[in-house]
Amino acid sequence: MLITKPVIEICMAVIMVLFIALLFHNQLKQDKGIGERIIQFTCIGLLIPCIIILGLEEVLKGETIATLLGGLGGYVLSSMSGSGNDDTSGRNRGV
Repeated sequence: MLITKPVIEICMAVIMVLFIALLFHNQLKQDKGIGERIIQFTCIGLLIPCIIILGLEEVLKGETIATLLGGLGGYVLSSMSGSGNDDTSGRNRGV
């Protein structure tokens, strides 16, 4: 356990740096701006390793980690429905 914790933390930090570098490389190669989905993907790609690192360092307790991951999962699943332009709740359809 002594050697695995620092190795996992270093791997998570490397993943975060590579994630940012590859994201910007891809955006520059495609000559596009940064859109809403890219910002969401970047946020998720940086938050998960941060939560793992803080959990391993015992800065965050188990309940807090579960809450953060649950909230992040809800955010991901709710954003999969689209950009929010299609109202399927029936509020604006006169129902």
